[in-house]
Amino acid sequence: MSQQTLNVGTNPNDGTGDPVRNAMIKVQNNFSDLYTNYVSNAQLASNLVNYQTTAGLAANVLVLTANSSNYIGNLAPSSLVTGTSLVANLANYPNTTQLSSNLANYQTTAGLAANVAPFTVNNALYLNGIPANSYVNTTGNYVIGGTLTFSSNLTIANTVAVYANGSLGMGGQVLTSNGSSVYWSTLPGPNLYVTYVWSNSHTFTNTVTINGNVTIGTSAMIVANGAGGTNSQILTSNGTTIYWSSTFAGTANNTNFVGTVSAANVVSNAQLFSNLILYQTISGMSSYQTTAGLSANIASYLPTYTGVLNASSIAVSGNATISGNTTVGGSVTTGYIQINNQTANYTLSTSDSGKVITVTNNTSSAVILTANYGLPAGFRVMVTKLGSSNVQFANGSGISLGSRSNFYVLANTYASASLLMVNTSFAVIDGAIGWRLL
Repeated sequence: MSQQTLNVGTNPNDGTGDPVRNAMIKVQNNFSDLYTNYVSNAQLASNLVNYQTTAGLAANVLVLTANSSNYIGNLAPSSLVTGTSLVANLANYPNTTQLSSNLANYQTTAGLAANVAPFTVNNALYLNGIPANSYVNTTGNYVIGGTLTFSSNLTIANTVAVYANGSLGMGGQVLTSNGSSVYWSTLPGPNLYVTYVWSNSHTFTNTVTINGNVTIGTSAMIVANGAGGTNSQILTSNGTTIYWSSTFAGTANNTNFVGTVSAANVVSNAQLFSNLILYQTISGMSSYQTTAGLSANIASYLPTYTGVLNASSIAVSGNATISGNTTVGGSVTTGYIQINNQTANYTLSTSDSGKVITVTNNTSSAVILTANYGLPAGFRVMVTKLGSSNVQFANGSGISLGSRSNFYVLANTYASASLLMVNTSFAVIDGAIGWRLL
């Protein structure tokens, strides 16, 4: 036990020192430790006789072992090394002669060559138990002047370069050897990075995979299965060989001859010839200028028509877009008018032409419909008031409005009025309009 020191305070009776009881406890502990570990003069003299002479040491070794806890602290008896073990250990550790011999073995070329195998086998003894391959620096650069043998695969990272004979190589080259050195060499076969132009004949006996375009000159030909093909033949395959064929089974084999076009859309030679007769003669055109002819043929031959179409009656079941002028001699029947419902202020756009804008608002604030400069001439829209709020037409920048009564507000609920753009900067309001609010 370490000595326990009494705290006597700073000044007499200032109350900063140890209380009396605590102080006496420390005193008692110090005395107890002293008497427990005290060795008398007689014991010391006896110990000197026992342990300072050869006879004393020999007689008391067993006592020392048995009483190790008394004489050598807390060290367990099993951890003590006997004299016999010390002598044996000395024989196991290299002496000066052994060290000199080791230097000769490992510091010369002959010594290293003779002892590499023991070093590898005993790497646990010489490398502190760390495997020999852990001592290789994998992040540094190395220049190897001798032979390097790999017993397994060698993986080279994408960012690592391989120098061979002072060169890094270039695209399309391979690492090769001439028996005495390693160097980068151009591929002995076709270079995948360049374009080749052949003026002579080539015969391939195995599979050829082409990832790019192949251009065949006008004076060149492809010989397949011993034949160069004749006029109108196509190059095809039966799954085993490639050959020139005169078969045009377009409908049955349309996936081979017309790509992804379905068989229903493939037109045969006979049909093409018939179509030429129909469209290039007066008699052929007459079948498409009658109601029966149009009804029978327009779905198949005129899905998109460009030109002048004359007919007594045309029925359009879906949407129709006409980019030019349309002249109608009779009546025109259209579908339903589109409705665009609004509940707040709204600016008219070109897509509103021909529509009905309904305004549903029951607040005290007026709903403003604004027409801006740039709406095309002929633009027309109808506005119907469905709520109690006032609905007012307003002009934007660069445009003016006009009405016969000079009013621009719908008269009351369910009233309707229209706006017509006379030109891009002037519009006329007409219909059930009331007091002016502009």
